[in-house]
Amino acid sequence: MEVIQATSASFHKKDEGEISSKIHSLVKEGNMEAVLALLGRPYLISGKVIHGQALGRTLGFPTINLDVSGSYVPPKPGVYIGTAEIHHKDGGNEVLYALISAGYRPTVNGEDYLIEAHLIDFNGDLYGKRVSVSFIHYLREEIKFPDLNSLINQMEQDKLDAKVFFCL
Repeated sequence: MEVIQATSASFHKKDEGEISSKIHSLVKEGNMEAVLALLGRPYLISGKVIHGQALGRTLGFPTINLDVSGSYVPPKPGVYIGTAEIHHKDGGNEVLYALISAGYRPTVNGEDYLIEAHLIDFNGDLYGKRVSVSFIHYLREEIKFPDLNSLINQMEQDKLDAKVFFCL
């Protein structure tokens, strides 16, 4: 009986490695529903809110920009529906609905891979705070729009899609 338990345990470790590799692949594919099924929770990335170009604010969609200099698996570039958990210094946390952009921002000729999130129906200053964004649903691929008005129209639609997703 002890031999069976030891064999079972070694298969379990092997399965963990295979599952971890599978999760990494699914994150890179943007398949967040499958990630949720395997992890038992959404895939999340945490970082400190840093100053960006403030372009989202000028377009009517302010975003938080995360400093994610640590090690993480970058999700497939695109727009995601998710949540943002704000970690307050007093130990309390606040969870908000979010549209998350992961990628290169081709419409504004972005060069670096960034994670930024528009917090739905939120207005406030989060600079310097630690925030964790959870990727729940891949909404769409990144698109290089011909102009900023086309981008704004798509972001309005993305926000409506997120509100329907969350039944808001």
